[in-house]
Amino acid sequence: MRHRGLCQDPGQASAGAVGASCGVAGAAKCATGLFCKFPSSARCGATNKPGKCQPRPQACTADYDPVCGCDGKTYANACSAQAAGVSIKSKGGCTAP
Repeated sequence: MRHRGLCQDPGQASAGAVGASCGVAGAAKCATGLFCKFPSSARCGATNKPGKCQPRPQACTADYDPVCGCDGKTYANACSAQAAGVSIKSKGGCTAP
């Protein structure tokens, strides 16, 4: 599958394209406009299971269905987290450590 409009600059020649493995040792970082989407079983990469580079959403609804991002921040919904380039750790807001 090709995504138009997701270009990478020449300095990112080794950056991961859509569908490339990411988020674990030895994997490239995702290219500009993409984020590393982990499966829920990967626990944000803690299990050494890779994510896959996916396009960041360009527009999200204002629906409030909070999620906790892999960065430890609460987002209004999954789309908002992914648009910020963050994979989802869990449903519901993040709790303080």
